[in-house]
Amino acid sequence: MPNEAKPAPERINPGKRARQLFGELFAAKNPKARAKAMQEFAALAPGEQTFIQCELLYLNLLSQERVVTGLQDLSDQLDDETALVVETLDRLSTPGGDSLEGLFDDHDEQADEDDNDDVDSDDEEQDDDDDDEDEDDDSGERRRRRRRRRRRPLRAGRRRMTALAILIDLVVPVTRIQLGSIVFDPLEQALGRPLSEVLSPVCVTPKTQRTTDTGPRDVYRLSIGAGEGVSIALGELGALGLANEGGLLVITVPSLAATLLLPRLQRILVQEERVPASQGVGEVKRLRCKVSRGDRLALPLGRFGELGVEVV
Repeated sequence: MPNEAKPAPERINPGKRARQLFGELFAAKNPKARAKAMQEFAALAPGEQTFIQCELLYLNLLSQERVVTGLQDLSDQLDDETALVVETLDRLSTPGGDSLEGLFDDHDEQADEDDNDDVDSDDEEQDDDDDDEDEDDDSGERRRRRRRRRRRPLRAGRRRMTALAILIDLVVPVTRIQLGSIVFDPLEQALGRPLSEVLSPVCVTPKTQRTTDTGPRDVYRLSIGAGEGVSIALGELGALGLANEGGLLVITVPSLAATLLLPRLQRILVQEERVPASQGVGEVKRLRCKVSRGDRLALPLGRFGELGVEVV
């Protein structure tokens, strides 16, 4: 009896098979099922093995990206909640600020309204007179609370969420020149005082030094709180400055330097403001930027090189 031809095995799309193998190799808890999948993978042609390996790598990277995105969203949510807690504590601890009275008025009113909505219709029919009196009392209490809130003075600049401090590393070229016992610093001469003294209000750690291919750099760790900043007047040239306005990093530079700086800030620039010359200080531009951890900027310093700003 002639041998019957065996039907050709059904070939599965390599991409689909990759997903099946991914589940069998990494999700299956049965060692036998995993071993069988490994044997099937080893029996494939080299080209199919390579393709499936690429598919598995893609799926693995895709899952990691989703995890990272989820963690980033959770981190942003925690930052918002932390800022709200800080703002509330600041309001309670500041003299003349909000007191505990009325802090949860909105929640109390909402709870009162929800309770009223949940009253059973049968009870309303039985207690019409009592309900009318309760509603009048509730309405009167709510009106009194609203009047108290209207009379309560609002502090200037109060926002729903308080911006946190911006932490940056200021990287400055070392301009000190030493000839024997003579030390000369042209940057200090131009500023009229040491740079460390200028930055002292917002400097949080001692100055460190970093070695680069273009020479040594002094590194100053700065913490600029909301409404704070530092500025260096450069006379007719303008001024250099860094400030924190509601979480935005405000960079003040001479108008000529802004022409070189603007192309580097397109990704993070929120607003550009021109400030005319006044009181012996030349025209400057204030560049409001929305920065995040890892951003790096370079501010031109003319003959002194560039001033590095690294958000940490």
